[in-house]
Amino acid sequence: MMRSRRIALSLIGGLLFLGALSGETLSLEQIILMARESNPDLLDARNDLKTAENDLVDDFRWSDSSLKLSGDWDAYEDESYQSMGEDGTGTLSFDVAVLDQLSLDGSVNTDSDISAGITVKPFNMTSTTLESQTTLDNAQKELLFSEAELDWDVLNLALALSLAEKNARWALAMEELESDQYQASHALYVAGDLTYEELLTAMDDLTDAEDDSLTYASEHLDASQELWSYLSHFGENTLEELTLQDGENLADRLLEELEALEDLPNQSQDVSEARNDLLEAQRDWEITWEIHPGLSVSAGLSGKLDESEETKAELSLSLTLSESSFNRVEREILAAEVEVKEAELNQALYESELDRKSLLAAVDQAKKARESAQRDLERKIILAAETALLHEQGDRTVLEKREAELEQVEAEIKLFQRYTEEVEACTDYLALYPEREIDPLELL
Repeated sequence: MMRSRRIALSLIGGLLFLGALSGETLSLEQIILMARESNPDLLDARNDLKTAENDLVDDFRWSDSSLKLSGDWDAYEDESYQSMGEDGTGTLSFDVAVLDQLSLDGSVNTDSDISAGITVKPFNMTSTTLESQTTLDNAQKELLFSEAELDWDVLNLALALSLAEKNARWALAMEELESDQYQASHALYVAGDLTYEELLTAMDDLTDAEDDSLTYASEHLDASQELWSYLSHFGENTLEELTLQDGENLADRLLEELEALEDLPNQSQDVSEARNDLLEAQRDWEITWEIHPGLSVSAGLSGKLDESEETKAELSLSLTLSESSFNRVEREILAAEVEVKEAELNQALYESELDRKSLLAAVDQAKKARESAQRDLERKIILAAETALLHEQGDRTVLEKREAELEQVEAEIKLFQRYTEEVEACTDYLALYPEREIDPLELL
């Protein structure tokens, strides 16, 4: 149900962006829909799944069967042709592959000759079916994980861009404040009310603010390029501004989703692939016997449709032994390979559980960082309010009021950053459970 809703939303997204114009302001929902339609890695994963579905081999080999119709006739020198029924010949033949060990064949021609046969090769065992099934399972898992990771990656890149925009605006405002403070300091220095060292301090503060502004502007450009290039969508597009409340709401909703999965074991993509590798190794070992002769038993009937008394039956048996029929060493190698794949699966399970616990620890750390930033913001709000009141009473300058206001903005940005870190920690954990099909569009 969730997958069908996601597909429907993706189709809607594709229609939305067919007419998208350069310079558009896009929401989080829109860029996620855009990524689902245009991300090359996701498109590649979808194509790999189609290929695996098309290459799937069943235990029955009907797809390997064939039907053949052939015929020939002669032409005389006067370019007149004899009819097929008179001097021409035609044959209809078929080969039906039932199983690896069983096949049927038959034919009938215009002379009423018919034949039918059955061939049994009891030792003819392959791993083709299992290989195609594990390839399909790997492709399904790849698409499932790719879809989930894409959504979470886009969400985190968008939050990073929003944070970079806030930092760039704050740094520019700080540069303007430090410039005004330097001008005021210079005027006081000229008037003799400020020492040269104090003037140099104001100058250094301005230089630092200018450097910070350049740094944050560069980070904003990098974050913008990273998001839009990830979406393969270029132009003068901008991201819809995300507020502090938006960040808190998103972090809270993701935490709720995470709590429902906190005690569940996860099946990482590495675990799934390691398990499939083990199945293939076990199958290769099972079908490789120490003595593996080539045995073929065939039975057939032949005769004419209108002369049943001429029907003949044939039975043939073929047994082949060669150096390659003795596989003791190869079987030992395959048994060792099974042990390797079992060890790799156990290692993948262990690492998967370690990752799960590590990601949970990162979520806990992000929660604590959020609480610290919230306390700092509360303090800065009080200080800004007190400074504003003192300014009204004439005990603080307008520059001190602006500084207190920018300190509050800085604390708000720091808290927004903590929300983005919390979101990233949660999405890293939720990415372990793509089968839950948590859709970020329903959380926004």
